[in-house]
Amino acid sequence: MILHTLWFVPGVVTEIAVCSPPSVLWLKLELIPEKCILYSTFFMIILPVELLLDAIVLAVPVFYIINLKLPWARRAELIVIFLLGGV
Repeated sequence: MILHTLWFVPGVVTEIAVCSPPSVLWLKLELIPEKCILYSTFFMIILPVELLLDAIVLAVPVFYIINLKLPWARRAELIVIFLLGGV
Protein backbone atom coordinates (compact mmCIF):
# COMPACT_ATOMS: atom_id res chain seq x y z
CA MET A 1 0.00 0.00 0.00
CA ILE A 2 2.80 2.37 0.89
CA LEU A 3 4.65 1.67 -2.36
CA HIS A 4 1.49 2.28 -4.37
CA THR A 5 0.84 5.56 -2.58
CA LEU A 6 4.44 6.71 -2.97
CA TRP A 7 4.22 5.95 -6.69
CA PHE A 8 0.67 7.24 -7.24
CA VAL A 9 1.11 10.76 -5.88
CA PRO A 10 4.02 11.84 -8.13
CA GLY A 11 2.40 10.08 -11.10
CA VAL A 12 -0.84 12.01 -10.70
CA VAL A 13 0.97 15.29 -10.16
CA THR A 14 3.00 14.69 -13.32
CA GLU A 15 -0.12 13.83 -15.32
CA ILE A 16 -1.88 16.97 -14.12
CA ALA A 17 1.14 19.17 -14.79
CA VAL A 18 2.06 17.58 -18.12
CA CYS A 19 2.30 21.08 -19.62
CA SER A 20 3.38 24.30 -18.01
CA PRO A 21 1.09 26.22 -18.27
CA PRO A 22 -1.74 23.77 -19.05
CA SER A 23 -3.36 26.23 -21.46
CA VAL A 24 -0.61 25.38 -23.98
CA LEU A 25 -2.57 22.21 -24.79
CA TRP A 26 -5.51 24.15 -26.24
CA LEU A 27 -4.22 27.63 -27.04
CA LYS A 28 -0.69 27.39 -28.46
CA LEU A 29 -0.19 24.00 -30.04
CA GLU A 30 3.14 25.00 -31.59
CA LEU A 31 4.64 25.33 -28.07
CA ILE A 32 3.78 21.79 -27.01
CA PRO A 33 7.27 20.36 -27.75
CA GLU A 34 8.89 23.09 -25.64
CA LYS A 35 6.43 23.38 -22.74
CA CYS A 36 5.19 19.79 -22.28
CA ILE A 37 6.85 16.56 -21.25
CA LEU A 38 6.89 13.79 -23.83
CA TYR A 39 3.79 11.78 -23.00
CA SER A 40 5.13 8.62 -24.65
CA THR A 41 8.30 8.76 -22.55
CA PHE A 42 6.22 9.37 -19.43
CA PHE A 43 4.17 6.23 -20.09
CA MET A 44 7.23 4.16 -21.00
CA ILE A 45 8.57 4.98 -17.52
CA ILE A 46 5.38 4.75 -15.49
CA LEU A 47 3.83 1.59 -16.94
CA PRO A 48 6.64 -0.89 -16.10
CA VAL A 49 6.68 0.35 -12.52
CA GLU A 50 2.87 0.01 -12.35
CA LEU A 51 3.10 -3.55 -13.70
CA LEU A 52 5.79 -4.44 -11.17
CA LEU A 53 3.73 -3.07 -8.28
CA ASP A 54 0.67 -4.98 -9.51
CA ALA A 55 2.69 -8.19 -9.73
CA ILE A 56 3.88 -7.67 -6.16
CA VAL A 57 0.30 -7.18 -4.96
CA LEU A 58 -0.75 -10.38 -6.74
CA ALA A 59 2.17 -12.32 -5.25
CA VAL A 60 1.54 -11.33 -1.62
CA PRO A 61 -1.23 -13.90 -0.94
CA VAL A 62 0.89 -16.67 -2.50
CA PHE A 63 3.46 -16.48 0.29
CA TYR A 64 0.73 -16.84 2.92
CA ILE A 65 -0.99 -19.70 1.09
CA ILE A 66 2.24 -21.69 0.79
CA ASN A 67 2.61 -21.67 4.59
CA LEU A 68 -0.90 -23.02 5.23
CA LYS A 69 -1.28 -26.52 6.65
CA LEU A 70 -3.26 -27.83 3.67
CA PRO A 71 -2.54 -30.49 1.08
CA TRP A 72 -0.51 -29.22 -1.89
CA ALA A 73 -3.42 -29.72 -4.26
CA ARG A 74 -5.63 -27.42 -2.16
CA ARG A 75 -2.85 -24.84 -1.86
CA ALA A 76 -2.34 -24.90 -5.63
CA GLU A 77 -6.08 -24.32 -6.13
CA LEU A 78 -6.02 -21.34 -3.78
CA ILE A 79 -2.96 -19.87 -5.49
CA VAL A 80 -4.63 -20.16 -8.89
CA ILE A 81 -7.79 -18.49 -7.57
CA PHE A 82 -5.82 -15.55 -6.16
CA LEU A 83 -3.71 -15.20 -9.30
CA LEU A 84 -6.89 -15.03 -11.40
CA GLY A 85 -7.15 -11.48 -10.09
CA GLY A 86 -4.39 -10.63 -12.57
CA VAL A 87 -6.67 -11.48 -15.45
